[in-house]
Amino acid sequence: MKNYGRFAIELLVTALLMSASGQFQIEIIGIALPITLQSMFAILLPLIFRTTSASLGILLYLSFALAGIPVLAGGASGVEPFLGNSGGYLIGFVALGAASHFWKAWIKTPRFVYVFAVFFFQHVLLTVLGLSWIALLDTSTIAWSTHIAPFIPGLVVKGCIGTALAEAYFRALKIK
Repeated sequence: MKNYGRFAIELLVTALLMSASGQFQIEIIGIALPITLQSMFAILLPLIFRTTSASLGILLYLSFALAGIPVLAGGASGVEPFLGNSGGYLIGFVALGAASHFWKAWIKTPRFVYVFAVFFFQHVLLTVLGLSWIALLDTSTIAWSTHIAPFIPGLVVKGCIGTALAEAYFRALKIK
């Protein structure tokens, strides 16, 4: 019974943190775009929790959005964000959870270096999925200057924050 309780807690915490992370933005001087933290949590939570419970928590979060609950960035919800330019990124959150299963086995010491690398590669995966969706929809011309470069500083910031949070979690639980 203990494992079911942990599973449920991890699932709900994931859904709640994913929901909360879209409701605010971090503005940093010198970075053109505000930073939201959904992608950071979509990478972090499957790394620190069990992959299955965190991945299902991400699906629950996306289900909330589809049901009309305003949990996406800026309070968006419904089917429209999934059918627009954000759709590939939203679906990509689930792929990040699944990919975390591979990355967990890869993380070695010094852990913070590997965890930061995971954040980097997972963000690359998410970017590829998001831009592929945009290309499939043919809604805009994808260019380095508009679809990639403006997001790099935010991805570095999220990688640093996520790495610090993962390391704090691992140390608090004395996970080596």
